[in-house]
Amino acid sequence: MCGVNLDNEEQINLEDFISYLDLNNYLILTGESWSDEGERSQILIRNLIAKVLYNKELTMTDEIRSLYDTFAKQLKPNDLVLTFNYDTILDNALKRNHIPFRYNGFRYKEINDDGSGILEDENEDVIFLKMHGSIHWFSKDNYDHSLEYHTKNGNPHLAHHTIFKNQYHFNPQTVIKGCAFSDDPLINVYEVSNLAAYFDLSNLVSECPLIISPSFNKLIHMQKLRDFWRGFNETGIFSKNFVIIGFSLPSHDEYIRLPLFRAIYNFQYSDYYTGRERNKLKVIDFKKTDEEKKVFKKNYSILDEHKTDFYFEGLDENIVGKLLENL
Repeated sequence: MCGVNLDNEEQINLEDFISYLDLNNYLILTGESWSDEGERSQILIRNLIAKVLYNKELTMTDEIRSLYDTFAKQLKPNDLVLTFNYDTILDNALKRNHIPFRYNGFRYKEINDDGSGILEDENEDVIFLKMHGSIHWFSKDNYDHSLEYHTKNGNPHLAHHTIFKNQYHFNPQTVIKGCAFSDDPLINVYEVSNLAAYFDLSNLVSECPLIISPSFNKLIHMQKLRDFWRGFNETGIFSKNFVIIGFSLPSHDEYIRLPLFRAIYNFQYSDYYTGRERNKLKVIDFKKTDEEKKVFKKNYSILDEHKTDFYFEGLDENIVGKLLENL
């Protein structure tokens, strides 16, 4: 970066910068690694992203909150919601309206000794998969490794982690609902509600929420969240509705094109084979000009426009009503 003059912050490509940090850490180009969660700069970036989003959530208007309440209350058991956002706006709406939901795709009532599991068929959960993590998720793995290392060296008090050193204060709850396999990547991931205290107490470079930073190299950090994609090739085949809200498929999320286009294809073309009736696929985004709409549709070239309803006015009460009228 030396010798580069920037006139303003808009000239900084954040995704390129974070991609550089990801590769530098993954390949251990410096000869050492700060932690399993990345270098201090990577951890700091995730914390700052989380802090900005958390503060933004605190300023939400009643009108916006009501919009999410309306959306949440229309969801039915076993509806599948995927999000690439880190915020907890929908999470809180679901909790506020006492709507059962889970973060794991499959819920097991029993795990057998032979490594098999029995699914819990009868439950009222909405399935809410946060494909890039969440600002209120934290992994205990890094703390356990740190504690083990410092214990061996006679300094267990040096193990850093605000939340898991103060569990009585933060009361972390496991993300997985029901039984879990011992090798489930989410088994040591916990959600916390007291984020304000976390940002006040954490040094912001020893730990961070489990979120995948905006990078062109996201797959490097996807191990804990990879199971969300398991069996995704079948998504859409037996669905009655399919809705895409506010996802323009940016270049730094290029890897999503493969599973998303497969799901779209399944939904729009498998009715010929299944004989299942379904509503038109709905796309909601905010595009002001015809050129922006044209670029968006080109990016989603897989869409059959005869089987798709586009809403380019953004998400509001009117659109939510149209969105949910046939669900």
